[in-house]
Amino acid sequence: MDDIFRSYILPAVIAAVVALVSSISTAIVTYKTTKQMIKAENGRLTATLENARLENAKRLSAEYISNERIRWIQELRNAFSDFRAHTAEVAFKCNRDGRMVEDYSYEINREATYLKLLLKGYGHKEQKIKGYIDETISSLAQIGTDESSLAPYFSAMEELTKQIQIYLKIEWERVKEEVNGETWDNVKERKWEQKLISMYEEIIRYYKQNTTK
Repeated sequence: MDDIFRSYILPAVIAAVVALVSSISTAIVTYKTTKQMIKAENGRLTATLENARLENAKRLSAEYISNERIRWIQELRNAFSDFRAHTAEVAFKCNRDGRMVEDYSYEINREATYLKLLLKGYGHKEQKIKGYIDETISSLAQIGTDESSLAPYFSAMEELTKQIQIYLKIEWERVKEEVNGETWDNVKERKWEQKLISMYEEIIRYYKQNTTK
């Protein structure tokens, strides 16, 4: 019986135990490997979702800022249009009827204040525009019944219009850059400002040459 056990039963038991241990070891290794793979995949998925969330938040933020900037540009354009039309009306009335500009000062100052408040920040360009707004208002006080007295107003309004147009155009280019995901910096702003000033001056020269002929 011992011989049979040693010859047949014991080897079979050992083989079974070895197979079981091997199977358990393989299962443990497979489990650990699978767990690591799942953890790594979860990490990649979490990172992907977080990146997607950040990109989406960034995109929505950029869209919101761009939409608000467009709304602001339109509001500033409308405010300037109203100010220009109203001051021109006052200028011609004062010149035609000999009325004092003080008769219209409240409404003009209200529009001028609103226009200044719409300007973003207190940079060089904004301060320059505010200066031309004040100069335009001051020029109205010089208007009399003589037609030549309108010249200071037209000169101040021409310069103010130029500054406003350049200002709004630069802001519009900034919106387009931001919508396309591009960055905006002082270098681009100065480049556009110089380009627009040159274009505007060329238009003025062309206009004067053709109107004096």
